[in-house]
Amino acid sequence: LHLLSRRQRQMCIRDRNKTKFWSAILNWPNDEEQQSLVSAWLLSSERIEDDQVSWLNDHFEFIESFRACCDDEKCFDLIKSCQFKSLNNNDSKLLDLVIQNNLYLINLENLSVICKHLNVSSMSLTSVRSTNHDVFISNVEKNIGVTAPILFDSNDKNESPESIVFILSNPDIDLQWKTTYLTGQKNLINDVNLVDASWIDLAYQTFLISPCWENVLHYFHREKYDEKILNDYINHYHVELAEQDSPNESDDYLDLFTYLLINTKLPLNVYKAIISSFTYVVDGNNLNGLDDERLLFLLDTEKLPFNHQNSSLLKSTSIYSKYLTKNIGEFLQSDDFSTFLNTEAMKDLLPSNSLTIVQKKRIISEAPESLLEDSDVADVALTEIVKTQDFDGIEPSTIKTILISSKNQRNRLLGFTHSIPKLTKNDCELILSSLGKEYKELVSNGAAKISINRQNEDLLKALKKHKQIPLTYKKQGQIWRIELTK
Repeated sequence: LHLLSRRQRQMCIRDRNKTKFWSAILNWPNDEEQQSLVSAWLLSSERIEDDQVSWLNDHFEFIESFRACCDDEKCFDLIKSCQFKSLNNNDSKLLDLVIQNNLYLINLENLSVICKHLNVSSMSLTSVRSTNHDVFISNVEKNIGVTAPILFDSNDKNESPESIVFILSNPDIDLQWKTTYLTGQKNLINDVNLVDASWIDLAYQTFLISPCWENVLHYFHREKYDEKILNDYINHYHVELAEQDSPNESDDYLDLFTYLLINTKLPLNVYKAIISSFTYVVDGNNLNGLDDERLLFLLDTEKLPFNHQNSSLLKSTSIYSKYLTKNIGEFLQSDDFSTFLNTEAMKDLLPSNSLTIVQKKRIISEAPESLLEDSDVADVALTEIVKTQDFDGIEPSTIKTILISSKNQRNRLLGFTHSIPKLTKNDCELILSSLGKEYKELVSNGAAKISINRQNEDLLKALKKHKQIPLTYKKQGQIWRIELTK
């Protein structure tokens, strides 16, 4: 067969029709004889043509048997132009030769055979690199756009940081596959500067950057950062970030603090978790966008110190009274603290158990008259005064305004009774006239009939005792008959 093959080959050379002869071999009806003809052809050839290379690419198993007929040099000359489609691991020495010279097509079957041969522990770039087989590693990396999707296991999340950077930054890999594969990797990139700028967004989006405030700041300072990516990254790693020491105090971190905590971009639980990482306080920042719960949390965590700017910003919020109460010492020490008062604050502060009676009397004394003319404010102010029956330190004009403005009749009678010594005759007449029809009649006509009860009796006794309004009174059935005297 060898001689026949050679004679026919010589004829083909003479007839310049090698293709015709090779086709005759491929169409030979007997498989065993065909293998012998192919072997003879290849052994006698000084060089093989494209048709033979193409056939060999499909018949790696033929090379395994053919090696018994030739030396290694001849075998290599024969296959050096091949790209085998389907490798196997039957002949380790042959497979080493194929791997070392990249004589295979990149497909799942071939890569799997090679990985098994090289004892690759798992299907990942890190495991491929662990083989230390430079040629195979280089071939995988050079063709990473093809090798990664067909070889690497997306459920294996143990790529090294170096491998992650390589995969992340390679433009040949399909973006969707890359995103899926990299998301959830256990090892993270500590040095964000290792990542090419064009892939920074994806690195943060897939949470590949190690969580620390320096890396948060790095992304925040990008010229065109994506707010959603930044917020999602912080949300994803908020537990780790919250456990870290406070960032260095600098304008850079102050900008980040303002961005994160003076708005509602983050979920409330994340907001509360990370706030302890910052030593800054809110000082004149615009708080309009914050909901009441965040404002209250800022207050509870000592992030809202008392000052003019914060007071002005918080004055229209629901936590303003709590803000004043928490900072009551500084608030009352302010020379112009009365300017910080408003109706709601007065109604909340005066009944508060957090304030002493001295502090409450100070607030009442310094409050603008316009606030005390509000009946609700006057009611709470009068209630606090009546509790102690102590009007010391409160100006007569303030007492008069409160007594006239309040709608609480019982407290008005009690308050007036105890404050008579501090009031002028004119003040007393004005207050009496405001207490109801009977008292107004007394002031206007010099006489009146008033129901007998404890409050009225105490008031009449006080008026008679202190003589601001001289009068006499006596019982007449179920009423007091009162007359003014000169």
